[in-house]
Amino acid sequence: MNQVLTYAYKVNEEGYIIDALLVNPNDTLDDSIVITPIPPGLFEPVWVNGKWISSMTEEEFVKKQQEYESANKPDNIILGQQLTERELEAMVHGQQITDLELRMLMIEMGASK
Repeated sequence: MNQVLTYAYKVNEEGYIIDALLVNPNDTLDDSIVITPIPPGLFEPVWVNGKWISSMTEEEFVKKQQEYESANKPDNIILGQQLTERELEAMVHGQQITDLELRMLMIEMGASK
């Protein structure tokens, strides 16, 4: 017999999601397990009084996300990429200088014959 599993959320005492899991909806579930789907458009959903509500506005969510991203930006990776780009540019310029020097040498050798 195949068991049908349902996506569910484990919430803490305040109703915030602390884990996502699969459960058999026919099993007796702990009060901290919610099988009601989260409606689209909620930002940081919270399970309160038997329903999902948004714990912040879209603007607050975007601001929080931007703060998180800027705080966790790996500066060393960005600096490493910039350094690599400068090194590649220097190599290209170095090759261009070598090419010009070779041309000049070939011209000088042709003129000395």
